Amino acid sequence: LNILCPPQVKGTVVWIVENGTEVKKGDVVCVLEDVGLIESCERLTLDLESAYAELEKLQASHQLEYALLEAQVKNNEAEAILAASDSLQMLYMSPMERRTKELQLERANIERDRLLKKMEATKVMQEMDMVRAEKRIIRIERRLDDERKKLESFTLRAPKDGIAVRGKQWPWSDVTWNVGDQVWEGRIVVTLPDFEQLKVLFYAQETEYKRLHL
Repeated sequence: LNILCPPQVKGTVVWIVENGTEVKKGDVVCVLEDVGLIESCERLTLDLESAYAELEKLQASHQLEYALLEAQVKNNEAEAILAASDSLQMLYMSPMERRTKELQLERANIERDRLLKKMEATKVMQEMDMVRAEKRIIRIERRLDDERKKLESFTLRAPKDGIAVRGKQWPWSDVTWNVGDQVWEGRIVVTLPDFEQLKVLFYAQETEYKRLHL
């Protein structure tokens, strides 16, 4: 049974099991490392922390902006109430004074409508800002999750019990993988031989050949 370097993986061997080691299912037989992938995970982790900080900052800014608008609306309502309270006195005012009060009340109503529309538009814009910020966080989380899963695949484990044998770097070579070697996808890193069928190659003196029993 061959344990291969996973797809889309290229890394450096930082640890590999010794030849002839008895391993159990799930034991680590080789650890690979990709400096670029590690740096990518670290960068995405920082990006995610920054995105959450920006989201909190955005929420605080929105709350302050909306609170200021609410304060303006309340102030406008107070002015409108004050202008309306003078309506009885308008009966005793001169035409010029009466017109001035009417204009004040009209301005208060216009300002109220303007502020209410601004509050509604601000709420919509703030919701859009929040959606964009949250989508950015989701994108970063997905990318980070993918990179972490890929990083986990750099730890190769035995799929069953057996005796571990280091794989050959090339089919025609007897050189096996060692710490510091570059490994890429599809290469046989470790083998768990099937001992139910063995082929043994050994050398014996001609004088000893007749005494061999298989």
